[in-house]
Amino acid sequence: GYRVFGARWPQLFNSYYESLGPRHARPQRGLLSRPSLAEVKAYRAHVDAALADLLPSASPPALSRVELGCHHEQQHQELLLTDILHAFSCNPLLPAYQPTRPTTVAAPEQAWLRHAGGIVEVGHAGPGFAFDNEGPRHAVLLTPFEVSNRLVTCGEYADFIASGGYREPLLWLSDGWATVQAQGWQRPLYWQPDGSVFGLHGVQPL
Repeated sequence: GYRVFGARWPQLFNSYYESLGPRHARPQRGLLSRPSLAEVKAYRAHVDAALADLLPSASPPALSRVELGCHHEQQHQELLLTDILHAFSCNPLLPAYQPTRPTTVAAPEQAWLRHAGGIVEVGHAGPGFAFDNEGPRHAVLLTPFEVSNRLVTCGEYADFIASGGYREPLLWLSDGWATVQAQGWQRPLYWQPDGSVFGLHGVQPL
């Protein structure tokens, strides 16, 4: 059977579930300075070894739980990057997490794609992984609509800002406009006053 790595550690990693025993308060998770990085890596190696022993003979239900755990871990990895981005953005030096910048491509010419609407099916069905809130597959009624063939570009959003988009209440839903006013928003988070943007790759032009 599986051997628990640290008898007191489950409390550190439980900030949600009453049924699993003592919890660590969610607002205080960022104050934990122990276990150390070396201890966390040793814990990870312990879990990896246990999974390597389990997987060759695991039952289908067990494999499904492992798959769910892998997807859940990916969510945590995404959150780690958002935390790193925010922490680095608070540093006046604006350091880069990954100095190598991604390749950029020109946006295709915009076109509007029309959908006739009607009864369509949405939601996950069949084999393959999906979170529980992505199913079951079901029918919904859509009225006719048009959608752009591409995403809004940063340049187009910069034009929105320059034309007074953050000063015009008619362009916002009431809750959004209230937040703009309360928070003093003038541009998206991490966009700089000089027109550049800060990201995991450091400061770069839009």
